[in-house]
Amino acid sequence: GEDHYLPFVIAHTVLRVRVHLLEHRFVSLAHLEILPLRSGLNEVVLHARHLDIHEIHCQWKDGNNTPPVEPASHSVKDYRSGLMRKDPLRRDCATLKVHLRAAEYKADRGELFVHLPPSFVQIREPFKPIVLTIAYRVEDPQAGLRFVSATAPTPLMETPGQDVEMYDAAPPKGAFAPEVANCDPAEETDQVGVMDTSRRIPAHVYVDSQIQSARYWFPCLDTQTHTSTYSITFVTDPDIVVTATGELVEHYYDEDRKLSSYVFREATPIRASCVGFAAGYFQIHPDPENDYMTYFCLRGRYPKLAHSVRRAGESMPLIDRFLDNGVSFPYSTLKIVFVDDVKDFHANFASLCILSTHLLHDERCIDQTWYTREAICRAVCAQYSHCHSRIASAKDMWIREGLLEYLAYNHLPALFGRNDRKSWMYETKTSITSQREFSRPVFYDFFLDPYDMLSDTAWKSRAFLCFHTLAMRLGYEAFNSVLASFLDVPINDKDDEIFNWSTKIPPPFETYTLVNKARLIEPSPDVRDFVQLFLEPRNLIEIQCGYIFNHKRHNVEFGLTRRNSKVTGNITIYMHELEGRQEHKVLINDEAVQADFNCQSKLRKEGGKRKKRKEREEKERLERERLEKERLEKERLEKERLERERRKREEEEAARRGA
Repeated sequence: GEDHYLPFVIAHTVLRVRVHLLEHRFVSLAHLEILPLRSGLNEVVLHARHLDIHEIHCQWKDGNNTPPVEPASHSVKDYRSGLMRKDPLRRDCATLKVHLRAAEYKADRGELFVHLPPSFVQIREPFKPIVLTIAYRVEDPQAGLRFVSATAPTPLMETPGQDVEMYDAAPPKGAFAPEVANCDPAEETDQVGVMDTSRRIPAHVYVDSQIQSARYWFPCLDTQTHTSTYSITFVTDPDIVVTATGELVEHYYDEDRKLSSYVFREATPIRASCVGFAAGYFQIHPDPENDYMTYFCLRGRYPKLAHSVRRAGESMPLIDRFLDNGVSFPYSTLKIVFVDDVKDFHANFASLCILSTHLLHDERCIDQTWYTREAICRAVCAQYSHCHSRIASAKDMWIREGLLEYLAYNHLPALFGRNDRKSWMYETKTSITSQREFSRPVFYDFFLDPYDMLSDTAWKSRAFLCFHTLAMRLGYEAFNSVLASFLDVPINDKDDEIFNWSTKIPPPFETYTLVNKARLIEPSPDVRDFVQLFLEPRNLIEIQCGYIFNHKRHNVEFGLTRRNSKVTGNITIYMHELEGRQEHKVLINDEAVQADFNCQSKLRKEGGKRKKRKEREEKERLERERLEKERLEKERLEKERLERERRKREEEEAARRGA
C-alpha cells in the first residue's frame, strides 16, 4: 500500500478534547502509541495541518509503572504555503502546476516532524512502543472542522399550524445569535401567535467529510490504508450534546456540574478519515425498531425528525439480507446527525453519519420523502463501503465508490420498487455514453490527487457500471460471496485488550485480488481480462449493430461494426421470441462481425392468428350481450315487484279508511 515507506505505525490513539463551541476553537491532548517497524527510528512524521502545537513529550509504554517523560523537539513544514515564492519571474500556469503537484506529494508525507530524544532510538528488535503526548489547539479551522454560528430566525412564510417544538428550558446564553437570545418570545410570533422556533439555528460543530480532513483537527497518519484504534473524550458545557465515532462507554459531569464529559471507544482499527464527531444543542430520537440506531437533530426540528426517519431502520436489515453471506453491520451502534450547512448533504464516518438538516420534512412535504430516504440509504451503505472496507492503495479507490453505488442500487427496489432502479440505471448509462472520451481510466496506476477523482461524477458512475458488469457476469449470489470475503471479519473477544493494535480486521480490497477471486467462479475471457477490458480504457467502445429476419431460412442475420477500439471479447445478444428470450454470444475479434441466429419459435401463419382472434372477439361479444340481457331482465323483474308492493299498500290503505 501507500504506507510501505513508513518506519512506524500508530497502534492506538487517545484524544481528550475541550470544545469551546461559541468561540470556534478547541484545546486537545493527543496520546499516540507509536510502534517502530525499523531500527534507528529517530524521527516521527505525522499529518497535522494548521494545528497550533504547544509541546510534545514522549515516554515508554509500561502498563504497570509510570515511565519517565522526556520532552521532544518538533518542527512544522507546510509545503503548500510557500508555492513559487522564491522564483517570482516564473509565475506561469505550467510552473505552478509542477510546484503544486510536488507540494501535494510532499505534504502528504506529513507536516509535523517530531525528533525523538536519543534515549528513545531503538536499534535491536523487539521494538518497544513509544507514547507521544502532543498538546495543541485549533482556532477557526480552515478545513476539516466546520463551526456553524447561531443565526436568527427567518420570517415565517408558511401557513399556521406547522409543527413547533418548544424548549423544556431556556437555551444557554450565546447558543443563538444576540438578536435571538435577547428578543421577547411574544415578538417572535406570526399573525396567529405561533412561535417559529424551527427557524432558529443553534450553534454547533461537526467534522467535514473530506479525504484529508482528519489532519486538520488531530495529529495522525491521514492515509487511505493506515488503521488504528481510538479512544476519545470530549469535555463540553453541560447543555451541549456530543456524538462521535465508536461506542459511548461513559458520560459524566464534574462536581459543580459545569462541565460534561463524553467518552467514546472504537475497538476496530479504522482510518483516521473515518473518525468524526458532532457537538451542539441537539435533540435525541432513538429508533423504535433498532436499538443500535439513534438520530440527532438541532433543537426545534424534532417533529420533522420523527416523521422523516420513521422507516429509516429498514435499511440495515435489507442490506444484510442482500449480502447474505454471514456479513452483518460492522459496528455496534449507528448515529445519524442532521446538521446545518453540510457539504454534499452527507458526511460518513465509522458508526456516524452526518446529514443535512434540509432533508428533514413534515407530512405535508411528500416530495421530499424520496430524497430523504435515499440519502439515509446511501449513508448506511457507506458504512460498509467507505468506513468498514479497506483498500490496498489509493489506486483501488474505485472499489469503494463502486461498492457504495452497487449496494444502493440493489437496496432501492425494497424501498421504492423496480421502476426507480431501472430509471436510475438508464440515467447512469445515458450520462456515460454521452461522453466518448474521459480524462482518466477507472483503475489508474499513477500519481493522482484523490480530490480530482472524487469530484469527477463520470468516474464514479463508471466505477459503479464496472461493479455491476462484474456482478452480471458472475451472478449476484456468487459475486456477493466474493464481497463477503472482504467485508466479513470475526467478532473481537470482549476480554481482549482494546488497545491491541493487531486486532483482526477485514482483508483489504485490491483490484487484481478481486478479479482473481472472480475468475475462480467464472473463468471466461471477459472476467480474465476484466482490468484490460473495463478498468483501464479511457474511452467507450462504439458499436453499431443491426439485424434482419430471413423468412425463407427462418433465422436472424445479425451484423456488428466496431470503430474506435481494438478490444476483443464476447458480447451477449438477447432475442425475444414467442417462446421466450433466447441468449446468443458473439465473439468480437474484428472491426466487422456477422452471425446467424436460428429462431427457436415455430413459424405461425398470420391467417390462423387472425381467425383465432376473430373467434375470441366474437365469443367476448356474445358473452357481453348475454350479460346485458340478464341485467335488463333483472331490472324489469325488480320494477314489477316494486309495483306490486306499491299497489298492495294502496289497497290496504283504502280498506283501512273504509273501515
